[in-house]
Amino acid sequence: SGIAVQMLLSGVDVLLGGGRSVMRDYFSLAEEEGFRIIFNRSQLLSSVNESKLLGLFADSHMSYVVERDSTVEPSLTEMTEVAIEILSRNDNGFFLMVEEGRIDHACHENNMTRLVGEMFEFDRALSVALDFAGSRNDTVVMVTADHETGGLVVLDSPLVNGSVSNLNYRWSTRGHTANLVPVYFWAPFNVSDLVFRDNTDVGVFLKFVVSTGGIGGLS
Repeated sequence: SGIAVQMLLSGVDVLLGGGRSVMRDYFSLAEEEGFRIIFNRSQLLSSVNESKLLGLFADSHMSYVVERDSTVEPSLTEMTEVAIEILSRNDNGFFLMVEEGRIDHACHENNMTRLVGEMFEFDRALSVALDFAGSRNDTVVMVTADHETGGLVVLDSPLVNGSVSNLNYRWSTRGHTANLVPVYFWAPFNVSDLVFRDNTDVGVFLKFVVSTGGIGGLS
């Protein structure tokens, strides 16, 4: 509950996802802070002209993609599109974090069907961000993870039309692992390689980009 209050008072303009059971105690605070509160997909798609938006589409976590009721819960791609539409009207620029958090949950379950659905949805949301960035010369897109989960190893038989039926793979755990995670950047300028960087260097890079107006890279 403390985090919920901090989020509402943090100065952010767009908050979209689950967590309705926690946030419902703070609806009055959200309205005082200028948020329009919405609860379903149709409301989201009609909210692109709002300036501050709080979307709560599930009591707890959003549903897995393969189990989502698309008439109620918007997709990650749709949330990304609306968020960019709202935030891009700020002449001072914006920072948007998009998390596909159920990738981690699917890996904890060692559930390949759910994982593939989440990964494909994340890829679609990323395409929205890259399309926006590619139309400009002042936007950086970064993709990374906070950790790896499940120790998944794909042995052979690549996906065919998104089907996992013939995929040969194995899991090594239902927990987190010490595997290294990649950091990918798309930027309208050269970005030096981030080989074996500490995760704290990501913040250093982003701070550098903001302070230099998006010119340069991390050496």
